[in-house]
Amino acid sequence: MTTYTDGTIRKRNNHGKWEWQALIIAKEDGKKRQKTKMLGIPCDPLTQEERGSGRRNTPKGKGARQALTALKKWRDELIQDETLKSQAQAAQGPNTSKLVPDYVRYYWDSRNIEPGTRQHYEYLMKHIDCPLLQVPIADLTPTTVQEWKRWMEEQGVGASVQNKCFNQLKYACKFAVEMQQLDKNPCTPVKAPKRTHHEPNPLDEDAVTTIREKLDEIRESNPVMADAATLALLTGMRQGEICALRWDDVDGASDGTLTGHIHVRNVIAGGPKGNYIKDYPKNRERRDVPINDPMREVLARRLADCKEFVDDVTGTFVFPRTADPWSYASPSYLSKQWSMFARMSKVVGVNGKPPRFHDLRDTFATQALIHGIDIVSVASILGHRDTSTTLRHYARWLPNSNVAAMDRMGDVLS
Repeated sequence: MTTYTDGTIRKRNNHGKWEWQALIIAKEDGKKRQKTKMLGIPCDPLTQEERGSGRRNTPKGKGARQALTALKKWRDELIQDETLKSQAQAAQGPNTSKLVPDYVRYYWDSRNIEPGTRQHYEYLMKHIDCPLLQVPIADLTPTTVQEWKRWMEEQGVGASVQNKCFNQLKYACKFAVEMQQLDKNPCTPVKAPKRTHHEPNPLDEDAVTTIREKLDEIRESNPVMADAATLALLTGMRQGEICALRWDDVDGASDGTLTGHIHVRNVIAGGPKGNYIKDYPKNRERRDVPINDPMREVLARRLADCKEFVDDVTGTFVFPRTADPWSYASPSYLSKQWSMFARMSKVVGVNGKPPRFHDLRDTFATQALIHGIDIVSVASILGHRDTSTTLRHYARWLPNSNVAAMDRMGDVLS
């Protein structure tokens, strides 16, 4: 059951117009999610004195009373929707007479799924909701699952999508077994479709030098993209993490020293209603990246640009969307800008293709390993849960690593 806090309201610049925004924290199974809603009620612009500590004060000024009433109404609607949802689930209950696609959706509803993930699952449903699986979950057999696999192949469904669809059906059947609605999982005897993985396309050292030079050339015309790409190359941060980075997450931003760490705490994610800020990066691995001199140079440029608009950078974004430092740059916008730049620069990665923005992260990892940075440190900086993930993705790009290792062991044992 989801519970909601009383919520609060705050001033937000919505495309040049100041309006009140409602904020409520939803709590479910020990997890917290932030829900926000623009109320469409005009307010006075945020003053310098209100920044930083304004959220803890009682909202005042133009439209505040009306906004508080709207906040209460929205909270009541959320509670009512949650109550109706619980009642409907209780009345319907888990039922083995449900058709397979309906049961898969029931399984999804039982989990606390991020909006962007659920949107992707609904994309998979067009392959799950097919004639072969229009049978009650209790009547699903390994033979039917095998025929469904063959059907997806005949329809030209990609290997990766086949694998994801199969796993969702398998997880739903496992859930039915755990709920004591099925005796056995009909997917267990069937071999999962082989999943294809995206091949990393990192830049070699010469390409890194070239790309840094070309980024310097366009920095004056496109400073946000140039500095974001440079920071990705220097830290291995994902583009969603870079877009979500606030000055609150950078040590020394308040006094301009920029000494300490970048605290990777948030990421921009996509959902049915557009982008939103998640309060943890991928795998929920929050991490701290020490600031070195090249990073400090990039951050100093961004800080100087931000201070052209505000004196107090608290709460503002390092890479804003426009001249409004309280709005973040969209990851899709950043990706498009980078793609155009990569094609024009004519620089390619080790696979002979123009690098994606994510390939800058791959470049950081491979270059770190090539130059002898220990695998534990690289995994920690990248936010990998264990070193096996780092080795699986990047160790094969080490040139002559086995030869070097044997040469060293020859010296040790000789």
